Amino acid sequence: MDRETVVLVAAEAGADDFAEDDGTLTLYTRPSSVAMVRDALQAEGVAVARAEIAFVPKATVRVEGRDAERLLKLVDALDEQEDVQEVVANFDIPDEVLAQVEGG
Repeated sequence: MDRETVVLVAAEAGADDFAEDDGTLTLYTRPSSVAMVRDALQAEGVAVARAEIAFVPKATVRVEGRDAERLLKLVDALDEQEDVQEVVANFDIPDEVLAQVEGG
């Protein structure tokens, strides 16, 4: 099935938007419509790799330099806590800054 047909089937089932990256199609929908969209796609023979509810920020905050380093340390510390299941945030660290911070 081609991309346009998949998007049409998903939209008819309740998907609001989509994005394509490296041949992978990501569909966005309200949490209440996730199962409906997944079921509609599977009924048409589309292989659904994952159907999950995820936090997608409406706006991101660009973080650089020392702030990026501190923020990554905080996220790592939170992630290491056994009571923390997942850490989500709305920051954006440019790849070159991330490489500098991770490189030490």
